[in-house]
Amino acid sequence: MELFSGAENGWLLIPLLSVYFICDRWRDRPRPQPARKVQMRILWASALVVLLLVPWVRLLLQPFPGWPLAEWTYALLLACLALALIAAHEGLHCARHLAWPIVPVFAALPWPAMIGTGLMGRLRVLMASGLAELFSLAGQPAIANGTVIQTGRGLVGIEEACGGNAGRR
Repeated sequence: MELFSGAENGWLLIPLLSVYFICDRWRDRPRPQPARKVQMRILWASALVVLLLVPWVRLLLQPFPGWPLAEWTYALLLACLALALIAAHEGLHCARHLAWPIVPVFAALPWPAMIGTGLMGRLRVLMASGLAELFSLAGQPAIANGTVIQTGRGLVGIEEACGGNAGRR
């Protein structure tokens, strides 16, 4: 079994990439600017509120581990806590500068069914038609029919190919 082969192990790659990007951006971060007392109080109060909410959301994740809303809420709370602590220590400019590497973490979370079936289905159809065009340009005639690509050698489904089960029907 490879380290990053399946969904059960894929969770490790995204946070490691985020940490790498944060370390990379840390070198060219803006100079620390001391926050005003009002800003500091707001930042520390919001960090405290988030710290109080995190255990409750984590407790909610115990009986419902795959619930997208709870997982998104938990990740959002942790991201807000990290950014609030960075802003309190280094300033708001630095927190804004370091915020974008946290975004890929949300891509690794399970998406709500409405987005997963609607958007992802359209993306698979678009990918199938794009790949069929690339095959045709490369000299292998191919036609896309929904999420299935028909070639001279057989049919390839986008779901099977993306899942690592690329087999012919």
